[in-house]
Amino acid sequence: MAKFKRKILEVEAVAATNAFEVETPNGPVPVNRGDMVVTDVKGELYPCRLDIFLKTYEAIDDEGQQVIDLAVKVAHPAIVEAIKDGRIMEGVFMTIPAKG
Repeated sequence: MAKFKRKILEVEAVAATNAFEVETPNGPVPVNRGDMVVTDVKGELYPCRLDIFLKTYEAIDDEGQQVIDLAVKVAHPAIVEAIKDGRIMEGVFMTIPAKG
């Protein structure tokens, strides 16, 4: 099978401190507390689970690192533990309700 590498690009993102829905070109998508909401190059919003975000992107300045730190602080404890342990979580946490 052919392999591909992501092009290098910068995106803007914010940490979700509460659960909500974001409108995407494919319709509304739930955002869980601790997810990152990414603004792509077209200006469209997409939620991204924190573990996937951290495998795909890195902070390029202090503000970016502060946003990641906030997401880790408010994320579901199971996601934080899996990130610390380095486990891959394919599709496991998509339906976890937001913490209190």
